[in-house]
Amino acid sequence: MTSSPIESAIELFIQALMLERGMSGNTCEAYGRDLRFFAEFLEKRGIVDPSGISRENITEFLANQRDIGRKGTTRARRTAAIRMFLRYMKERRMLDRDPSEDLDSQKLPFSLPRVLSETEVAEMLDAISGDDPRSL
Repeated sequence: MTSSPIESAIELFIQALMLERGMSGNTCEAYGRDLRFFAEFLEKRGIVDPSGISRENITEFLANQRDIGRKGTTRARRTAAIRMFLRYMKERRMLDRDPSEDLDSQKLPFSLPRVLSETEVAEMLDAISGDDPRSL
């Protein structure tokens, strides 16, 4: 099975992330997966070459991700992956322009950490046995 020019470019990009930027295997795997979802989305619209990617394609993909119920964290990671991929393509002169250049980043809602209740704190303190420094 032959891969499309976009899929080939994704493989090069993932290799560059690992070799040049030293990103973890898990991060590279997640970015690769995100970009393959994007490539599949584009292919369904007849776009198989990176030069055919437009800003509208990107915003449509991200809106689709929201509409199908993807979490904000997933959408933010996918946005980052797409932006990094297209920037990489432009830097390597595989694209004349970066269609994600002035794309807004996905804003994640800020949430406060969960705090322990008085009961949970009391239970934790009561669980300490002994009064030597190691126990305390």
